Order: sequence, then C-alpha cells, then structure tokens
Amino acid sequence: LRTAADSAGQAAACKADLSHACTLKDTPHGRGGALDIWPVGFVPTRSYADQPLPDMLEKMMEFGRWAASKGWVWGGNWADPDYPHVELANWRSLPFPPPEYS
Repeated sequence: LRTAADSAGQAAACKADLSHACTLKDTPHGRGGALDIWPVGFVPTRSYADQPLPDMLEKMMEFGRWAASKGWVWGGNWADPDYPHVELANWRSLPFPPPEYS
C-alpha cells in the first residue's frame, strides 16, 4: 500500500513518465489493490538480465500466470510488461483513501 508519504514519489514517477498514475487515488497501489512481488535478491534498479538469479524472470512469469489464473490482473501481460505487478481487477472500486488497519 502506498500512503500519503509516497504521494510526492508517485507524482515524480508520473512526471518522469514512469507511471500513468499521477496521484495515489489513480493507482491500485494507492488503494491497497496491488502488489509487486519480487524474488529474494531482486534489485529493482537493475535490469532483469543483470539480476543475481538466472531464472528470476521465469519465476516471476510463473507467479504471474498463477495469479492471473486466480483472477488477478498481471502486469506481465501488458504491452509494457511489469512482471512483478499483480492487481485486483476491480481496484478502482476500492475506497480512497483506504481504511487504516491496526
């Protein structure tokens, strides 16, 4: 879940054309409806080819296919793939801001 503390980072990612969502309200992460699943050892600032795990991308694809089979939307199926990303198909119906859990 991205919180108000992440709002500046979301705006910066949008401005740099790294995200289509310019506010937390416009992203499934901001509503608590998405996850980025990274294998142990994955370094998000490095290319997939330069990762320490030679089969890491295959593991991410296996997870994504499994998540899609359970009804999640997998970013690996997008024109510009986001392999670690899965989101609820109905994330836009989730409340914003999301409830606080204790």
